[in-house]
Amino acid sequence: MRVKAGGKVHDGSKEPIAIFLSDFDKNNIANMGEAQVYCVWPDDAPPGAMEKFVQDPDLLQGYAGKNTPPPDPEYTGFELEAFNAGYDAQMNGPDVLNCNLRHFASADLTKAWEAGKQKAKREQKTHYKWLNNEIESAEKLIENYKDKK
Repeated sequence: MRVKAGGKVHDGSKEPIAIFLSDFDKNNIANMGEAQVYCVWPDDAPPGAMEKFVQDPDLLQGYAGKNTPPPDPEYTGFELEAFNAGYDAQMNGPDVLNCNLRHFASADLTKAWEAGKQKAKREQKTHYKWLNNEIESAEKLIENYKDKK
């Protein structure tokens, strides 16, 4: 577990960390699905401050989802989460997490989700071409082996 407090990231494998959760926090964490970061901030925080705060690479390192593409510099914050969910939906099939309505709450989030899905489709197409070439090569080897017998 890594925790960012203020400007410093604390790693639980290197120092003890205690987190005191309210009932509100527990409920939010229980319902966050596969989201990787839970963050609270002051009510008077400026717009966009939370997204910037949680995008700290030291905090996120090693916490990729089950099938997450390399980070896309075009997306950050909730758009990056939507992008990754679209990618995961294409690679692993839709489920209640990667097709959650929160990923479609705005046009920008929907666009990011669709972009993630398209990226996965391109990667699958490349993989399938490679796989088909491998199958064709194996079939030729089998035919050559049968011809020699």
